Amino acid sequence: MWQFFADNPWVTVFAVITLGALLGMVRFGPVRLGAAGVLFVGLLVGALDEDIAAAVPAGVSALGLALYVYTVGLESGPAFFRELRGQLPVMAGAVVALAVTAVVVGFVGHVWFGISGPFLAGGYAGIGTTTPGLAAAQDASADPTQPAVGYAIGYPLAVVITILFVSAIAARRTWTARRDPDSGLPATLVTRTVEVARETRWADVPGVAAHRVLAGEYRPHGGVTRVAREMDRLSPGDQVVLVGGEADVRAATEALGSLAPRHLLDDRSAVDYRRVLLTNPDLAGHTVAELGLGEKYGAVVSRVRRGDFDMLAHDDLLLQLDDRVRVVMPRERTSEVTTYLGDTEAKVSEVSAVSLGLGLTGPVLPKLRRSDK
Repeated sequence: MWQFFADNPWVTVFAVITLGALLGMVRFGPVRLGAAGVLFVGLLVGALDEDIAAAVPAGVSALGLALYVYTVGLESGPAFFRELRGQLPVMAGAVVALAVTAVVVGFVGHVWFGISGPFLAGGYAGIGTTTPGLAAAQDASADPTQPAVGYAIGYPLAVVITILFVSAIAARRTWTARRDPDSGLPATLVTRTVEVARETRWADVPGVAAHRVLAGEYRPHGGVTRVAREMDRLSPGDQVVLVGGEADVRAATEALGSLAPRHLLDDRSAVDYRRVLLTNPDLAGHTVAELGLGEKYGAVVSRVRRGDFDMLAHDDLLLQLDDRVRVVMPRERTSEVTTYLGDTEAKVSEVSAVSLGLGLTGPVLPKLRRSDK
């Protein structure tokens, strides 16, 4: 059977990808291997028979590395440069930690145990789970197999130790960054129209100050429906659309009055609402407040759907491409808001052949040239 894989290297490559992807879906405590599952399966298949690894076309590793670096750059590049100034202390600390680790690994491994430099370089790249580091170690080594062996040992150890750490320690603690969504927010959101029965300051409504309840639409007594922006005091007979978790909306409703006989969202003649797909790359990585929808269009964001999860919108919530943003806006500004946010499905799924080709030309050519030798 192993000879079959050695004779059909492309079948082997895609079989490893398939099995690795399946392994990556397996949950180990609170975490999954994800894309790292492919590496584990590749290491296993390569160890079964040396002919299998030798039969894989030389350009596959170069192409895979280039695709990896290029796609990571596309995903992380904009956020990296945008947050560069604020993250400089953390990045500097990481560089110092990596430098100290390199010195310790080199000194202990080479001086005390006599391990070769190329092997240590590959192991160091594996500990950092950095595939480009492996490529650099192989380029600098006369024998590229030694860094590969070191990497094959260091990478699984790093992943396994990280899983154990996350399972035993990190998953039991709350690590909240300044702009992280509140983990206590409800997973399921509801929308209710409430009729106000008593004079109330909006800021005093339960859940409002904690950003657990927000308003989408507002109709003053005897007036017309408008987007709920900059509300101060609510008077008897006013109606307001509340958004939040079931318990929070219920508490806010009891404080304000009672459920209205008719849902304001059923009347879309003056105020419209819809989910808009965020595909404008200039807005990705910005907060809800930084969108400026209120100032530009008199609109508000009530919730954000990311994947299968609905999040209550708040000013500090960071947005990502492909988020579905629930916007409440004046009906006549609907087309302007959707154009501003993007709302183009094709932009999310399409791959630019021009940018892909240009992005891969530089990294791939030197690697392929060396492999041909």
